Amino acid sequence: IKDGVLIGEWYAPGAHADDEVTSWSTAKSFTSALVGVAEREGLLAIDDEVGDYLSDWSGVPYQGISVRHLLEMRSGLEASYANPYGVYGSDDQLAYSLARLPRWAPGVLFSYVNEDSMVIGGVLSEAFGQEIGEVAQEELFEVIGMEAAWWTDEAGSTLTYCCIDATARDFARFGLLYARGGEWDGEHVVPAYFVADSVSPTNIWGYYGLHWWIYGEDVFASVGLDGQNIYVYPEHDLVIARFGR
Repeated sequence: IKDGVLIGEWYAPGAHADDEVTSWSTAKSFTSALVGVAEREGLLAIDDEVGDYLSDWSGVPYQGISVRHLLEMRSGLEASYANPYGVYGSDDQLAYSLARLPRWAPGVLFSYVNEDSMVIGGVLSEAFGQEIGEVAQEELFEVIGMEAAWWTDEAGSTLTYCCIDATARDFARFGLLYARGGEWDGEHVVPAYFVADSVSPTNIWGYYGLHWWIYGEDVFASVGLDGQNIYVYPEHDLVIARFGR
């Protein structure tokens, strides 16, 4: 998509523009966007401690772990394999994600962990007073004209680390939202400052922001397993979405 216009698309044999695909971890960037929406509404601040919203993490040893730390993948916690299938094998994935203990101080080491994104979903649901998948429909999907379904676990919690179903075109809409600094049809859906913060490097290698991957100075991307990717080139008002197997 260049300058807001669809200028090219290609599909595999038997696939079509109206076929849905699954995001896998590309959904993490949507979760990040909803943190921005919550800040816009004054419902939370990114540097609030997680324990302010989720009692499981209030007090020692979770003091100092903020929403920002989770977004940066620098919470100080690792993935849990209490279940041999990890978080995927749990009926209540939020409870599973909360039942971990810190290994390091927050903000020190980068460790890419699905459970941290799941905890953000719990924080957001508490902040909005509504399951975050429902909020996403009202505050994000419908606003940008995206038809999407976000998976939930057996307990009804939105899987905020993965698993949004939509067409490739609709995923590209989300990229366009970020290419234009969080603005859609004159409405600031995600605050511009939050978008800028999201795609600024948070570690010495400079490849990760707030649930966005960064590739040099002029491109960032939402990245999922097996190449479910949305590349954004804001200086060129260009979005490239690639979804496949």
